[in-house]
Amino acid sequence: MDLSKQLEECEILAKLGDWSEALRKMEALMRMYPEHPAVVERSAAIDLGAGKLRQAEQQIQHLQSLNPSSELLPELWADLYLRQERWSKAAKALRPLVFEKTPREGFLEAYADTLTRLDRWPEAAPLYKKLLQSDPHNQRFQSHYYEAAGRARPALENNFRLYQGPFNKRTYEFLDKFRFWVSPSMELGAGVLTEVFSRERIGANEAIHRHLMTHLFEGRAYYGGFASVFGSWRTSYRDTQAVHELTLAPEWSTGPWRGKLSFTWNELTRDPVEALAKNGRINRLKARNSFLFFDRLEPGHEITTEWYHMDGNSNPVSGSDYLGYRIKNDTYVSLTLLHKPFISLNYHWIDSHWNQSFQGADTVIGYLPREQIHEGGLYTEWRPFSQLHLKASVNRGTDFKRRVDFINWFFETGIQFCSFGRAVVGYEYNYGDSGTSGSGNSQTWHIAADLYF
Repeated sequence: MDLSKQLEECEILAKLGDWSEALRKMEALMRMYPEHPAVVERSAAIDLGAGKLRQAEQQIQHLQSLNPSSELLPELWADLYLRQERWSKAAKALRPLVFEKTPREGFLEAYADTLTRLDRWPEAAPLYKKLLQSDPHNQRFQSHYYEAAGRARPALENNFRLYQGPFNKRTYEFLDKFRFWVSPSMELGAGVLTEVFSRERIGANEAIHRHLMTHLFEGRAYYGGFASVFGSWRTSYRDTQAVHELTLAPEWSTGPWRGKLSFTWNELTRDPVEALAKNGRINRLKARNSFLFFDRLEPGHEITTEWYHMDGNSNPVSGSDYLGYRIKNDTYVSLTLLHKPFISLNYHWIDSHWNQSFQGADTVIGYLPREQIHEGGLYTEWRPFSQLHLKASVNRGTDFKRRVDFINWFFETGIQFCSFGRAVVGYEYNYGDSGTSGSGNSQTWHIAADLYF
C-alpha cells in the first residue's frame, strides 16, 4: 500500500474514533518516514485528536522545521493552544485564519469563544453577530451574541433591592450605574447608590430611620484571559460627613487553580444598622483559593480578616475608636453533577470569631461575637432557550454557637431582550435567619433592568 493510502486509512480510523489503532499505525509510519512532512502533519493531527498534547507539540515543532510554509501548520498551532487553554496564544494563532483573504471554515466560532475567555467582549460581539447571521436559528449563537453584546456595549444598569428582616427591619437599595469600555482590556463604571434603612425599637435600642447616598467609581482591567484587577472608590455621605472607601481586588485562574485577593479600606458599616449612627467602619482583607478537578470537583478555602473601628466619642464603654478584629474561615467543596442543565452540590464549614479589644465591645456595636456554621445544599442553572435563564438554590445549615437552624431558598429569572437590554427578578427567603437584628425569618427581593447603547 502506498503512503497516501496509509495516511488516508489513519485519517479514517481517527474520524471513526478508533484512536488506539490510528495511533499505532501512525507510529509505524513515523518510524518509516520520520522526515516526511505529510506524515508529520498527519501524526500531529492524530496526536491532538487523541489528547496527546505534549507529543503533538513536539510533532508540530518538527513540522515547522521541515516545512515552515505548510498550509496545515497554523491550524495545528491554533488547535494545540485551544486544547492547552493557552488563550492568548490561541487568539494570535486564530486571528489570521479568520481574517485572511479566504477565511478558513470552522475557526470563526473558536476565535469568538477564545476572545470571550480573554474578556475581550468588544471584539467578540461582532463575530458572534456574524455567526448568528449565518445561522439565525442557532440557539448557541443567539445566547452567546446576546451575552457578548451586553458585555461589549455601554450600558445603564438599574438595580433595586428590598430586604425585610426580623423586628420589621427594612433596607431599600437603589443603584444606577453607567459602565463602558475605554480599551479592549479595561472597563470603567460610575454610579449612584441610594440606601434607606428602617427598623423598629428593640429593647434599649431606639427605632432607626436613616438615609445614605453613595457615589461610586470603579474599573476592571483584564490580562491574558487568566487575571483581572478590580478597583473602586466610593464616597458615602453620612449626615454631613463624607466617608471614602477604597477597594482593590486582583483575581486569577490558571490551570485548576483559581484565586482572589481583595482589600477594602474604610467601609462604612451597614450591618448592624446601629453602626451608622456611630460611624462604624471596617477594613477587610480577604483571600480565596480553590482547585477544579475533572471540571466537576472544586474544594476551596476563604479566609477573611476584618478590623472594626468607630467614632470614639460614641463609645460609652471605653471611649476607644478600635473594637478589635474578626477572623473568618470558610472551607467548602462543590461537586458538579450535570453541566446542561447545570446542577451542583455544595458544602461549607464556617468558623468566625470576633476578638474584642475591650470587654463589652459587643454592647457598643452588635457584631456577632462567634459563629460556627455548617451548611450544604443544591444549586442549579437552566437556560430553556437563548433569551431566558433560570437559577435556583436551597441550602440548609446550623450555627452551633448561636444554636440556630436555617433553610435558605433562592430563585432568579432573567430575560434578554435581544441585544438591547435585559431584566432580572430574584427572590430569597431565609427561614430561621438570626443575624445582628435577632432571630426570625427574612426575605430579599432583587430587580434589575439594564439598557445597552
